[in-house]
Amino acid sequence: NAIVSLKKLYGVENKNVLLILGGGDGIPKGKRILMNLLKNKDEYAIIIVCGKNKKLFNQATQIKTKYNWKNLVVYGFVDFVYDLICLSDLVITKCGASTFMEILMSGKIPIVNSYIWEQEKGNVDFIVDNKLGVYEKRVNRLPQIVNHLFNDKDAFDEFKKNIENIRLINGTNDVAEFITKYSRPNLSD
Repeated sequence: NAIVSLKKLYGVENKNVLLILGGGDGIPKGKRILMNLLKNKDEYAIIIVCGKNKKLFNQATQIKTKYNWKNLVVYGFVDFVYDLICLSDLVITKCGASTFMEILMSGKIPIVNSYIWEQEKGNVDFIVDNKLGVYEKRVNRLPQIVNHLFNDKDAFDEFKKNIENIRLINGTNDVAEFITKYSRPNLSD
């Protein structure tokens, strides 16, 4: 199984995995998110991607060391986000279009914690209205949501079913074929 292999490769085997992902700048309120999840540190693995945010990377690393948090994996900027999304079960994220669509395309459940008003509000509405994930801006509520989804199989499976039923497709090949088809000179003229 590819997911089992990825979990082994990244040191989170035999565990549910919560990915915290915020793009190149890391996730807003990353330190507060980690501190709120600390009380559940032995229940599941957490991977946080800090991007180029050195302050968040240092804070997360210090939290890992200070609290002997063995199930916390801290990364800076990485080029293997796709692997991390694939091996995760839940993803706490902000609501940029590329990130949340990649999460949904991978069949994972997004927990959106922040978004850029107006620019990304439609993304949040799409996730919530279609019951594809959760929006919760209050950091102190995130552990309760994560625990609920990890411990209530019916709730978890309902989100997974909704994600599957929306039938998202990667249109890269279709776009490439369209461009190729209409950019060739018409040889029959």
